[in-house]
Amino acid sequence: MEGKQPETGVGLDVASMSTDDLLALPDFRMSAEERTDILLEAIRNKENAIRIGKETLDAVISEARSQGVSFSALGDAMQCSPQAVQQQLARREEQNA
Repeated sequence: MEGKQPETGVGLDVASMSTDDLLALPDFRMSAEERTDILLEAIRNKENAIRIGKETLDAVISEARSQGVSFSALGDAMQCSPQAVQQQLARREEQNA
């Protein structure tokens, strides 16, 4: 973190902070319960970002498929095999059904 260290972690955007930044907060002297709350909030925010990223990726892949992009090209873009892309799409379609 740049500049002056905040007095507390309350109200911070912990999702954008690195673990080192979280641990460097002066109030890491706070209670274990308070530290747990901050860390759990960071986990919730990261999980939400991952979920949104997956949903966005699904939408982009679906659009690419509707435009005729091959599984081979998608696999190259995603750095995996075409079969892995097909399996991933099948799993997501099952989850969304």
